[in-house]
Amino acid sequence: MTRWAIRAERREFWLSVRDGASYKQAAARLGLNEATGPKWARQVGGVTPYFVFAPAPKGRYLSLEERIQIQVGMHLDLSIRAIARGLDRAASTVQREAGAAEIDQVGVAAAPPSARSTRARARGANMGEQLRKGGQARRVERAVGAPVPRGGGTPRGPTAP
Repeated sequence: MTRWAIRAERREFWLSVRDGASYKQAAARLGLNEATGPKWARQVGGVTPYFVFAPAPKGRYLSLEERIQIQVGMHLDLSIRAIARGLDRAASTVQREAGAAEIDQVGVAAAPPSARSTRARARGANMGEQLRKGGQARRVERAVGAPVPRGGGTPRGPTAP
């Protein structure tokens, strides 16, 4: 059983206790051994755990509905913070989604940010620019035989006639 399933089961147990059931009765309602209820109560000192009343976690990734709400908010010229408040998400999450979801002519996100690899972007983001700058400098270096600064620029040393 996964951690979330166990947590959900315990949440149901504690909600049942809150509604007036004894520890044994609450465990029996969930199909558990009657000894499990008092055991769970002893483990937390008889105090209802925090996760029983805490809101359910939002999840790591934005859902399709949240992505659509971000796009609608952007279309209505709402601020990033206003959209984030409406979704109960961090403004940086909404900003990342708004910047990364390139809109095609139909108005649908071409590719969500989770579909693109951060590692691939880091490897190839400036590769073309670096090759253009570095390639030209290396050609000059080979022709002249002088060292060239890494970022390109003018070669040091004597110039070729």
